[in-house]
Amino acid sequence: MCFTILSVDQPSTATAGERITITLEVEVLEDQFQPGSGSVGGTTLVLGFLAPESWDAGENTTITVSSPVFSTTMSYAPDLMNNSNSSGVQPWAEFLELVQGYGENYGKMEWVIFEADESYQIQPDEVPLYGSIVIETTVGMENMITQLGYFIGEQDNGFWEKNNNWSFFFTPCMEVTGGEGEIINLCGPAPLPETIAVTPDSYSWNDLVNIRFDATKGVDGEPTRLQGASQVYLCAVAHYETGTIEVCDKSDATAFNFQGEDIWTLTIWPMELFNIPEDTLVTQITYTLENLQGNISVQNPDSGEDFIMIADCN
Repeated sequence: MCFTILSVDQPSTATAGERITITLEVEVLEDQFQPGSGSVGGTTLVLGFLAPESWDAGENTTITVSSPVFSTTMSYAPDLMNNSNSSGVQPWAEFLELVQGYGENYGKMEWVIFEADESYQIQPDEVPLYGSIVIETTVGMENMITQLGYFIGEQDNGFWEKNNNWSFFFTPCMEVTGGEGEIINLCGPAPLPETIAVTPDSYSWNDLVNIRFDATKGVDGEPTRLQGASQVYLCAVAHYETGTIEVCDKSDATAFNFQGEDIWTLTIWPMELFNIPEDTLVTQITYTLENLQGNISVQNPDSGEDFIMIADCN
C-alpha cells in the first residue's frame, strides 16, 4: 500500500486540558509491486502522532478510521516494532524519531504509535481509496507553543523508502493557553544554557528538587559575581497565604556542591528545609545565591529579581 496524508484539519489554538479533534484526509494507492493484479493485498495501518510528552497522548487519545469500504479503530501500541525489509527491526517510535526528528520542536516531544485494530483487504477496483482518520486527544496543562506531526504507514512491510508506503505531515505551530506556568515555545530555538536549571520538570514541595547553578551565566552573557567563588549558599523564602518562611543561614542544608568549571548543585526537600506544616499552601519559593559572607548575591539575570520556584504537582 502507498499512503498519502492529503490534509490535516487541526485547531490552531487550544485551552489547557481541552479535548480537541483532529481529522486527517488520507489517500491509499495500489501497491506498486503488484500492478494490474487481481488482488491488491492486505495490511495493518500504523499511525504515528507527534505530541508534547506532557500531553501523555498514548493514554489520552482515541482514533477512528473510516472509508467507503473499511472502518476500524486504532489502539495505543507503545512497543510496536517496525519490521521493515529495508531498515531492519526497531521500535516504530524510535524509528520515526530517527527519520524525522521532532519537526520544528527542539525537544520535550514524543512519537506516539497506534495500530489498527483490524487489518484490511481491498480490491483493485477500490483504489485509489479515500478515507478519514479522526484523532481525539486531550491537550496537556502546560502553556506552550508546539508543532504537532503525523505519520501513516503499514505494519506488514514496515517502512520501504523506495515504495513510498508511508507519509508524514507537520502542521503549523499551535498555542496552548489558560494552563500552568510561563509559555514554553517548543517551536522556538532551544534555550541557551541558563544561570539556574531546576529538575525534575514537574515537582511538588514534598519532592526532592535539584538546583544547578552556572556562575558563568550572568547579565548579557557576562559571568555572575559568584564566578570563582569558593562557596555558594541558598538564601530562600517560602511564600504562603498568610506569611513567609525564610531560610538564609549558611549551613550544610543550604550549601551548594562544587562540580567544577563554576558549576554548583544543591538538592533540597522544601517541606523539610522550610519546616512547612502539612496543611500550609505554599504558593512559591523565591531565592538568591550568596557567598559565605553574604555580601555578594546573585539574582535572575533576565528579570533582575529573585529566582522563582513554582510547584506544578499536588
